[in-house]
Amino acid sequence: MLILLIAGAIGLIFLANVLAAHPNPGGQRLFNVMLISLNLTVAAVGLALIGWLPPLNPDILRESGLLTEPARSGWVLLGLGAWGVAMGQTAVRHTLARWLPLNPTSPVHTLALMFSGYLVGSTAITLVQGGLEGLAETAVNLSVADVVIQQLMFVLLALFGVGLLVRRSSNALNQRLGLERPTRQQLATGLRWVGLLLLLQWGIGALWLLLNPNQAELLST
Repeated sequence: MLILLIAGAIGLIFLANVLAAHPNPGGQRLFNVMLISLNLTVAAVGLALIGWLPPLNPDILRESGLLTEPARSGWVLLGLGAWGVAMGQTAVRHTLARWLPLNPTSPVHTLALMFSGYLVGSTAITLVQGGLEGLAETAVNLSVADVVIQQLMFVLLALFGVGLLVRRSSNALNQRLGLERPTRQQLATGLRWVGLLLLLQWGIGALWLLLNPNQAELLST
């Protein structure tokens, strides 16, 4: 599911970069309408989870294990939909441009503003599921391949976000993202930090096991 969502986000990012590279007032308006429609759909799903709209049945989602707290998730989705619709308004972006370094007419910046809200919302949905017990109920077992594919998709998000294949060449892309070949010293420093963080993780896990064995066991499963 996450991979499909990321793939959809990459498609929107690619389209936004095409519009930024080849400005088209009609295309820009259509893009804004598409984003607003998408966010209205998200808000409608939120209302359905709250129980205000059919046909979603919160009890079915709860019993399936997808969401332990559908109503709380619905409120988050409703807020995300409202945020996305607001970011689709030119006047709102012009107001934000007074305090933020953004171009209110850029489709890329418009999409970035929308995604910033969704990034916060994805964390919020996780947090409202009822603590560790709720997270354990909705957890999905992932293979190593699943994790690698997901992380590669996030890398593609970053590359397409700054205009891969559309607005920037490979050299310009590296400069924009600050990518460079790591030196031996940097690799050695990175490995030392990995070791330190692994020790820190082990220490926190051991302390947690001593203080609260039940929660530690729940988290490990």
